[in-house]
Parts: sequence; structure tokens; C-alpha cells
Amino acid sequence: MCDLNVRTPSGSSESVSVRCPPRAGGKPRTVTLTVAGAQMWRTTGDITDNWQWMSEIGFEKQKGLERFAGPGHWNDPDMLVVGMYGKGNVGVSGCTDAEYRTHFSLWCMLAAPLMIGCDVRNMSDATVEILTAPEIIGVDQDPLGRQGYSLGNDGAKGEVWKRVLADGSIAVGLFNRHDQHRRMLTAAWEAIGLHDRRPAVVRDLWAREDVGEFTRSYSDTVEPHGCKLLKVTPTR
Repeated sequence: MCDLNVRTPSGSSESVSVRCPPRAGGKPRTVTLTVAGAQMWRTTGDITDNWQWMSEIGFEKQKGLERFAGPGHWNDPDMLVVGMYGKGNVGVSGCTDAEYRTHFSLWCMLAAPLMIGCDVRNMSDATVEILTAPEIIGVDQDPLGRQGYSLGNDGAKGEVWKRVLADGSIAVGLFNRHDQHRRMLTAAWEAIGLHDRRPAVVRDLWAREDVGEFTRSYSDTVEPHGCKLLKVTPTR
């Protein structure tokens, strides 16, 4: 068995020394690794390719961690399982394409590193569409680097998420975690940080089209395990 010693000196580098038993007839072995300027860290154990564990990691285990994230220091809730369909080293039951879309939307709201876990040589058309969605990726890569967070659960597995963007707009996620029922979910302007009488354009980022101009709130119907990812931009 090897002994692990971690030492963090002044500065941003961390020194990790691993001392292992000798090989036959040899001397003890010590390997020292130095990690300088690390910018991301895992926040959970390993993800598995099923709805239950993906949603547990994304919705539950990231609560309160947004205060630690920003440019140069990112929370990593583990890789994407989009397009694995139950195959590979973390395959369990797999997810539907709608659930993978929710997974990708949630990771982008979390400003998470987007590391593809599926076999990129054999991606379905739906997988390619999800993983290359430009306006969804734009939320993840927003230069402000502000991680999104839940505004609360409505008691029936509906959640509204908020993420402030660099251009002054707000990314809003409407997530329906219910297993069977469609939900009408509402993003109220005051809840997301806008004056309730201030008009704002709502854009559907998956459809890549503006829905219209609204005041006070915006509501939409979301399928079970589905989501809507929106961009709300004040017009004045």
C-alpha cells in the first residue's frame, strides 16, 4: 500500500507525495507531483447514466456551491452522459433524449466543464444536436462566469433556475422533475431580479427563436423530465 501526503505551501501550488513499498530487492519509491493553478474540482462522486443519479448530482448536490464558482475556479459535477444510452463504463439504464437535453441544459446553467462521455465516433443525430447546440453552449461559456442556481422547488418537482449573463440578460431554466405529469412553470420577473413592470424579450434557446415580449412573468408547459432554457433580455 502507498502512503499519500498532500502539502499546500504558500502560493497556488499543491505538492502531492506518494511513497510506495519497494519492488523486490529495491528501495522504497517516492513520487512527487505538483499541481499549479488548478481551475476546477469535482463536487461529487462519479456520475452514472440514468435519470435518478444524474438529477441527484445536478439538482441536489450542487446546492450552495455557486458561491465558489467563477472565472478561474469552476465546480465540476462530473462528465456528461449525453448519448451513452446505458452503454460504457458508467452505463446503467440510460436516459431518453429529452432527459439528456435536461442534463445538458442543467450542466450549462451550472457553468460546468462540458466533457463528453459517450463514444463520439458513433453519436446519434439527437446526441449531436444536443452537444452542439450553440445557444445552450453560449450559456455555459458566458464570460461573466456566474454559476446558476435554483430559485426553489414548487413542492411538485418543478424548479426555476436563474443565471445572470454578461450582457445583462438572464438565463432561466424551467425544469420538470416529475416522472409522469406535465407542468406549467412560471418565471416571475421579481424572482429573477427584474422589476415586474419592465418589459423583456424571452428567447427559447433550444428552438433558437424569440417567443415574444412579456412583463411580470413568463410561463410555459414542460414535459416530465423535460426543460425549457430561456434567455430573458430587458428591452428598456
